Amino acid sequence: MPQQATITEPPIGGTRAQALLGVNPAQLNRLREVGLLGDEEALRAMQTEGGHWRYDEARVRELATRAWVDLPSPSADLAVHLAPLTPDPLHRGGRRYQGWHAFAHSRGLSAAEREDAWAGWWICRPERYLGAALVGDVCGFVVEVAAIRGFHLADDGRVRFELSRATKQVRARYAGRRFRAAQGAAVQPLGPTPTATAAGTTTRTASRLTTTTSRSTGVLR
Repeated sequence: MPQQATITEPPIGGTRAQALLGVNPAQLNRLREVGLLGDEEALRAMQTEGGHWRYDEARVRELATRAWVDLPSPSADLAVHLAPLTPDPLHRGGRRYQGWHAFAHSRGLSAAEREDAWAGWWICRPERYLGAALVGDVCGFVVEVAAIRGFHLADDGRVRFELSRATKQVRARYAGRRFRAAQGAAVQPLGPTPTATAAGTTTRTASRLTTTTSRSTGVLR
């Protein structure tokens, strides 16, 4: 069963929640849709007669007090801005789901399916991110952190990253924190922009590291 929200204070309205979190109405909706503001069933039980959402203030304040990530990162980390969890209608690379939800484990998704849902398929140049961190966020709130150890490249250029556990240092930098998410793109570099020389070095190194990656035959958009 999904985890139920424990109400510790009288519920607050959306305007107050937005002010505490520093988000706009669309972002607040997104945070609710991914479960960061509590279980949807419990939240629906708090709606007004007119259908307006209300929120547990303690839960909102807990999210609002997250520390900010110090950017840029010293390494070439990459953030991917995640949408709510849904079935993948195109079964990209054979995956069943795309996106993220705080209670995905309660919906019957395996650990592999949860990773597959957020680790791809992204449009980017993946070589420079090998060995760096992949940071999954929802409106800048970090929800996943992993190390990039490889990637699968589809015929249309979309990338599915292969992941491993992030180091303790990387988890301390990102886990349970937030950053200002760039608007208009699904991916956001978090590290320094490489110089032409550094980029060439990165590409040459990556070309050796990616010899074990494979190409997906999935149908991608």
